[in-house]
Amino acid sequence: AFHTPEAQAVLWTVAKKAEPNERGAALTQLGKIGDPAFLSPLISLLEKETDPEVRSAGEHAIQLIESR
Repeated sequence: AFHTPEAQAVLWTVAKKAEPNERGAALTQLGKIGDPAFLSPLISLLEKETDPEVRSAGEHAIQLIESR
């Protein structure tokens, strides 16, 4: 269900604008999907992220994508 472009777009919107716990969950899902198109945007997003838990989720998402 998360593998559709529409679902990925919603996850990306949540990852950028929601509350920290929601951003972290969205980043985790994007990592599990593993679409390399999100790699560069994730890196850019993490450069601005200040919440340590969200940063951790984003770093894990990047690792998941890179391991594919």
